[in-house]
Amino acid sequence: MKKSSINSIQSQLVIYFAIATLVPAGIATLVGMKLIYDQVITRAETKTLSDMNSAREIYRNKISQIESITRLTAARSLVVNALVQRDQIFLQKDLPKVLKRERLDMLTLVDRQGIVICRARNPALFGTP
Repeated sequence: MKKSSINSIQSQLVIYFAIATLVPAGIATLVGMKLIYDQVITRAETKTLSDMNSAREIYRNKISQIESITRLTAARSLVVNALVQRDQIFLQKDLPKVLKRERLDMLTLVDRQGIVICRARNPALFGTP
């Protein structure tokens, strides 16, 4: 009787000790995982928003730069004179230089109706909208 009661008390102590340590450890693990997950998601969202704002600002600056380049190119007296005189030869020589110098992908001069006067990339195509 003594031996079985000792085994019974030992078993109960082991079980209660295991419960007393495993339950709080499990709860702490779950709470820790939730906090870490929330922090990771929050930081990822913050980083993504920051990156998107940076990209938006870079895009706006590039658009502003392109607007300035096109405005200044259109206002150059040599270009204005060539447009007035419909001097395709000058425009076909000058526009590719502007395109290369300003690192643009395309540059096309059009009149008020949207008819192409000259293209920097493909100067043979003009007279179309």
